[in-house]
Amino acid sequence: MAHASCPSFGWDACHREPVAPGFRTRMYWSLNEVDPDAVAVLGGHDSIDGWALSYRELTDSADAFAASLDGGSAKELGAIFCRNSPQAIAAYLGALRHGDAVMLLNARMDAGHLEALMRAYRPDWVYEPRERHSQLGKGRVREQWGWRLWQPRASRIEEAIHADLALLLSTSGTTGSPRMVRLSQTNLASNAAAIVAALGIDAEDRALAALPMHYAYGLSVLNSHLHAGAALVVTEESPVEAGFWQTVAGRQVTTLPGVPMTYQMLMRLNPGPRALASVRSLTVAGGPLAEHLVERMADWCDASGARFHVMYGQTEATARMSVLPPGMLRSKPGSVGLAIGAGRLSLSPGGELLFAGPNVMMGYALAREDLALGDCMGGRLATGDLGRIDDDGCAYVSGRLKRMLKIHGHRVSLDVLEQGLETLLRLPVAVAGEDDRLVVYLEAGSAKAVGSARDALTRRYRLPPSAFEVQVLSELPRTINGKLDAAALRALDSGTAEERRRG
Repeated sequence: MAHASCPSFGWDACHREPVAPGFRTRMYWSLNEVDPDAVAVLGGHDSIDGWALSYRELTDSADAFAASLDGGSAKELGAIFCRNSPQAIAAYLGALRHGDAVMLLNARMDAGHLEALMRAYRPDWVYEPRERHSQLGKGRVREQWGWRLWQPRASRIEEAIHADLALLLSTSGTTGSPRMVRLSQTNLASNAAAIVAALGIDAEDRALAALPMHYAYGLSVLNSHLHAGAALVVTEESPVEAGFWQTVAGRQVTTLPGVPMTYQMLMRLNPGPRALASVRSLTVAGGPLAEHLVERMADWCDASGARFHVMYGQTEATARMSVLPPGMLRSKPGSVGLAIGAGRLSLSPGGELLFAGPNVMMGYALAREDLALGDCMGGRLATGDLGRIDDDGCAYVSGRLKRMLKIHGHRVSLDVLEQGLETLLRLPVAVAGEDDRLVVYLEAGSAKAVGSARDALTRRYRLPPSAFEVQVLSELPRTINGKLDAAALRALDSGTAEERRRG
């Protein structure tokens, strides 16, 4: 694909060709003040040869991938099994530049989930690491950069794909289900620009891209920093590994995005000031961070001059909906901040947080047929979270509507219990159960912690001892994103309930 100039990936400069719905809508980017020779992506401590790609080289790689895709004018659906790697990033950008819609999937997806997705969506091409060895059926297979591109031999007449559709992402709550979030070009563009403005990202930043790119938060780190002409340091190491912190120090990372587990590990491992000497900005999303950890991060930022941003988001809103300005960390404990960009947060009569903005998804999909649908949401999203908004417009999340139980006739929020016990005990906590029965799991808790948890449940939360039990796990189950694994917790809880019945 030839260009008059070397384009970067500035989302605000994308344009569409005037084509009919269901046909390929190509996306182009202008240089937009980004230096084409500036570093765009570089490897972390776990990379073999310390590679780095400039914006010019990343663009060329994206265009090479786009040129390798078959198909005429009809818009196609691709699937990328993601690793945090230059190949996956170039393929993602190349697919968008080619005008296709693309599913970003976990490269470690189990066979059962993969089969369900392939049957439901019937992608026109699949791109995966060579080591996956997927059994995808007959078709054309080509290898590029150690990855495999598979395309069916026979052209298939499929349902039309809406011209605006750019991306399909799975939500954290739909593991094992084919339900996907449909995101448009406008969703991606508006959210990337809003995040850049809210966090003050600029071309001098160098962000750690350790969160999986098939995860909405991880992808938003990629989108927003490429939008700003910043650099990304990609790694697949986790905060529990020494190499993670060596990458932060050795690659002079300035921006550290994390989930609550990242900061739990930071406080537990204490990698030392040299490991974080270059860090100027830290962000947390993907779940509530205990207030005592927010306070400790505020103390660390005061001493180091860095900024800590507490954020709130959902895949259905492309990524992030609100950010708490660092200057409000101490005056607004527990808040997830102000709506970003053109977004607006409000409350339903029942206390549910509502969000409106250009980053709200087009809707859900369960199968290929749903990809022809347009915008079903009208820019409005009921988040499923209970909360409140104070006089300054700052939002607070108190828990999920679906995580409410009745204990002896009283409504109890599992999220409120988790957050309260984490703050009290200063260790990770997970709560599961059903009406009139709770199980509290403490990560690596002591006998003293178990006693304190029982005392808090009876005295502070006024729960009868017969309605709960407290168990200690060496490690709480977590997903690849570092969030609590709800499915694994339900399985643990089911086992506990069965033991109780047998007893």
